[in-house]
Amino acid sequence: MHRRNGFTLVELLVVIAIIGVLIALLLPAVQAAREASRRTECSNNLRQLGLAMHNYADSFRGLPPQRVWNVTGGDWYTGSLHGWAVSILPQLEQTNLLNAYDMNQPFFEPVNQPVVAQRVDFFECPSSPSSHMIDAFPVPPSYTPDPNRKMAVGDYWSLYGYYDPIRFPSKPYHDGALVRIAAQPFSAITDGTSNTILLVENAGRPDWWVRGQRQPGMPATVSSFHWTGGWASYNSFWARGYSGDGMTSFGPCAVNCNNDLGVYAFHPGGANALLCDGSVTFLNSSIDLLSFYALVTRADGEVTTAQ
Repeated sequence: MHRRNGFTLVELLVVIAIIGVLIALLLPAVQAAREASRRTECSNNLRQLGLAMHNYADSFRGLPPQRVWNVTGGDWYTGSLHGWAVSILPQLEQTNLLNAYDMNQPFFEPVNQPVVAQRVDFFECPSSPSSHMIDAFPVPPSYTPDPNRKMAVGDYWSLYGYYDPIRFPSKPYHDGALVRIAAQPFSAITDGTSNTILLVENAGRPDWWVRGQRQPGMPATVSSFHWTGGWASYNSFWARGYSGDGMTSFGPCAVNCNNDLGVYAFHPGGANALLCDGSVTFLNSSIDLLSFYALVTRADGEVTTAQ
């Protein structure tokens, strides 16, 4: 009698179990490799933004203004109104977007919708889990979300500086690299271009994230969530520390605490930052708050390095 060779049911189940174990062991390594690739791409985006800003500085004798703000109608939200990213579109080979943008109108007006709703790879970190689109943009002065307006997000932000009335009650505001409205010469960055942050990650919009957890809704107070986040917007904030749970301002946590008014990324252990010399550094999530503050300011006399 001829006997057929083959697997028994038990053997088949054992093989399936072994394959399952191998997949479980390999999956974290695959995910880690993918995140390493995304982090590198994010870092390269920041390098390209840094190169664009330096090219802008060569042409205009200074880094681009944090925002262009020329009021024409009496209200602060009328007239020319947009952030630093619009200014460097030609340096990013996005002149077609700039040509379609009405520089005399705010970035959120309907005339600029075809431009600001365009996703631009340079402004997005691939590690961010968001949709990268704000589908109903809240418009001032009421900040009521308008379903007819949307904006592609920008994950990289400049810093006005830092604000900490708890640690520095006599002088809570300390200025960062860029200035409003005017170009900023490198000579004004007396702490050194290699010691001063130009842009940081502040990713995850349109969602509100705290300590790795997506939050319901958005912050209760009018903040950076209520009309910034699109790449054409200001995308600047006063940095501060947060409490350990990420919910309260002016605590010791400087990185990856809260993406409302804080440095926030989806890379394990920290966030990328562009320095004024065009280099990119990684800010560890355990960085000392005062060391972080020293990197934020342009002319306070502190010299520190990222940790």
